Amino acid sequence: YMVITLKKGKNILTEKNAQINMEYKGVRRDATSKLVSVNKKLTLNTLMANTKKRMGANFLPYDGFKNNCQNYILSVLKANNLGNETIYKFVKQDTSAIFKKSPILHRITCLLTSVCISK
Repeated sequence: YMVITLKKGKNILTEKNAQINMEYKGVRRDATSKLVSVNKKLTLNTLMANTKKRMGANFLPYDGFKNNCQNYILSVLKANNLGNETIYKFVKQDTSAIFKKSPILHRITCLLTSVCISK
């Protein structure tokens, strides 16, 4: 997930699971985090519009392996020219080992998120 701090000090947590979620919250206590400075005027609407434009058809559908929260957060950063390679590597950690050990896990993940979306 990513926490966006607004100009008035409110924090919005955004993440992508079966859908894109946003809620007023701060950093979870057990989380490891990296600060990304924003040195330009950027509204939440612009941030999300730029992200949607960059992701195109991948903005909403979820895939635990190919189109997950890591891809979403990385797209938010890159679409808005935020962060650097160190931040991008922190966000995009290697999850392929999980799916290599259990190829069926990818299919189960897709099935479960599809079931969750349809409810």
